[in-house]
Amino acid sequence: SGFHIQLCSSSTPFPTEDLTGPPPFHDTNGDPIYIGSAIFGKSIHPCKIEPHLAVPCSVPFSGRKITHIGCYDLLPFNPDTMEFVLMSQRHFPAGRKLVKGGYNQDGTPLYHGVATLNGIKIPG
Repeated sequence: SGFHIQLCSSSTPFPTEDLTGPPPFHDTNGDPIYIGSAIFGKSIHPCKIEPHLAVPCSVPFSGRKITHIGCYDLLPFNPDTMEFVLMSQRHFPAGRKLVKGGYNQDGTPLYHGVATLNGIKIPG
């Protein structure tokens, strides 16, 4: 939970940075990338939001990037209270809390995370 900004692919103007917070990531062109959650079938999945694209929201699923048409929530990033930390084999550092990004159809929680591919950080 916490503060989220509801957006829709085709109808909602992208909010200013005073609402979104700074983008936690940038693509190779320097365009901002945000984190969020999107309704995906009968579940809600963590997503990445690229406001410079015609369809800004995408969901990583089964090794693919699925573009999301419809509404989604942007999670404003606050660098004073949030950070991405290294973890491996599902162990995260003591004193840190995972940020829930949604849940699978069976109710299993899903969390925000970041993968690094060829030096580029990809949220999902």
